[in-house]
Amino acid sequence: MVAQALEVYYDDRCGLCSELRQKLQRWDYRHRLHWISLWDPQASAALHISQDQLATRLYVRKICDGKVADGIWALVEVARLLPNLWPLTPALAFFGYLGFGSFLYDWIAARRYRLLGKDFSCPANASTPVDR
Repeated sequence: MVAQALEVYYDDRCGLCSELRQKLQRWDYRHRLHWISLWDPQASAALHISQDQLATRLYVRKICDGKVADGIWALVEVARLLPNLWPLTPALAFFGYLGFGSFLYDWIAARRYRLLGKDFSCPANASTPVDR
């Protein structure tokens, strides 16, 4: 049996997204998450979607069968692979089925560069997020 693995297409220009990636990588001791920048020119072609569409949400693709999930459903797929997140999986899926999870995910994703009182955009002369 082949172990499940995911290609995770994320915004590496977003500080919030990059911090989340670092935390999830620490929990991915079986190396099942393969991180790909959504800005990689081949990313949109691999998923058969436009670059603009790719930039709106997190996308994952199962390596074993090529199935794609996005938004809250991408988070559900990631949570299924990481034992530390297994307790959250039912709640994420429940909110996804209700529609609330997708609404909340989209709200956060649209504001990801300016959340949590920090400017996570990349200033020209700085390598870390700037506090406001």
